[in-house]
Amino acid sequence: MVQFKHSFRLLLIVLLAFLLGAITTWLLSYFVVRAEASSPTISQELRRAASGTLVTETPTPTPTSTSGCIPWQIMTSPNPSEYDNALSDIALIAPNDVWAVGHYLNSNYEAQTLTLHWDGAQWSHVPSPSPTQRSYLIGVAAVASNDVWAVGFYQPPSSSEQTLTLHWDGIEWSIIPSPNPQLGGNELYDVTALPTGDVWAVGKYPNSTGIVVTLIIHWNGAQWVIIPSPSPGDGISELRSISAISANDIWAVGTYTISTIYHSLMLHWDGTQWSMSDGRSWK
Repeated sequence: MVQFKHSFRLLLIVLLAFLLGAITTWLLSYFVVRAEASSPTISQELRRAASGTLVTETPTPTPTSTSGCIPWQIMTSPNPSEYDNALSDIALIAPNDVWAVGHYLNSNYEAQTLTLHWDGAQWSHVPSPSPTQRSYLIGVAAVASNDVWAVGFYQPPSSSEQTLTLHWDGIEWSIIPSPNPQLGGNELYDVTALPTGDVWAVGKYPNSTGIVVTLIIHWNGAQWVIIPSPSPGDGISELRSISAISANDIWAVGTYTISTIYHSLMLHWDGTQWSMSDGRSWK
């Protein structure tokens, strides 16, 4: 009888220990679920406790970059205006010879051309001509330290937009006369230059019916000349960028509209004519 009472007590102790462990596990699981919603760190600590793992205070490692890339840095650049300063394009000649162009507003709120130069240590504002109170530079291309081109447009007081081309000869910027197919609405957006002196600029202008069409001009070493180019749109056809590989391999891109829907536009120069990617051409 004594032995039976002893065995019964042992069984009761085992049952109580089992129930206590089950209750403890359930409570830990409950608090883990609650903690996950508020703090992942607390949740991890409770899971370790539930599994019997020793909980220690360890700092979270700082993520490190494994790409090997150097992060971009903001470089200090001049802002001649306290109102508005904007850059549109950049051209590189050497690590210590870089040009950037755009526009700024003077004290009379008039847009003026903006040309900045990087000498390897800092950016500096280099004076550039502005034909009128609304003069903008949009694109720039460089062949050498004494042969840099910039293009854009300006608006005379009594007219609409006219093309604008500037040239840097190593000493100063000067305006180079450029053609305007119409009385207004003539704009250049980009320029590319080859070491052979072959320079091209692209943009747009409105034709005689008011439809906006592509504009391509070519510098032949003495003057700018308009070169015919495809304009497939029924409302707008314009070129925004141009890049040259050689004198007979040049690409220009932009957009055109058909029934107010915009489509991508890509033109190629083969040394003789400009054509679209589907083979259509305009001489």
